[in-house]
Amino acid sequence: MAGSFAQQLMALLQPMRYGDSTPIDTYLTGIGDQLFQLVEDWASDTPDGKPGYSLLVDATRVPDIAIPWLGQFVGVQIVVGQSPAVQRAQLTGLANWKRGSVDALQAAPLPWLTGTQTVIIKERDTSPYHLTVETLASETTDATAVQNALMAQKPAGLQLTYINFSGQKAFTMKNSTLKGGDSLKLVI
Repeated sequence: MAGSFAQQLMALLQPMRYGDSTPIDTYLTGIGDQLFQLVEDWASDTPDGKPGYSLLVDATRVPDIAIPWLGQFVGVQIVVGQSPAVQRAQLTGLANWKRGSVDALQAAPLPWLTGTQTVIIKERDTSPYHLTVETLASETTDATAVQNALMAQKPAGLQLTYINFSGQKAFTMKNSTLKGGDSLKLVI
């Protein structure tokens, strides 16, 4: 059967429709198009043989509106307001599958960073159970959101300090805007 869900309903009920079928057609169109068409679209088998509902559990095919729903299955809270591409990256990214790892800590703030998206992680800096994460202030759009994302990825039992710094660090001097071969001189 081709057509919308309402047209399929009308075709199935054709033997029961007598004389003037306008009222029943109006009713079937109303419930079919408004209530059941979305379910039909998402639950039906695809023409290429993929089973019904597979659309809703495939991160590459899930409709944009259902990405946060699918995120519940992998334990990820999708950031509302981001583009569908960013939301899909959150769904399949390191944050879900390698929670607590250095890679996940580096990936967590990326939706709120611009430019080179610099994330510096210093492990065991003041004690074996402490780490520091730094981002550039000029690249950070929302420092509070970055800190919340980092805390969501932090391994249990560790202390995390987040620093949103402005200015240059010694390792960035090579790519600096200084002219004439100037370099950083350390005097001991």
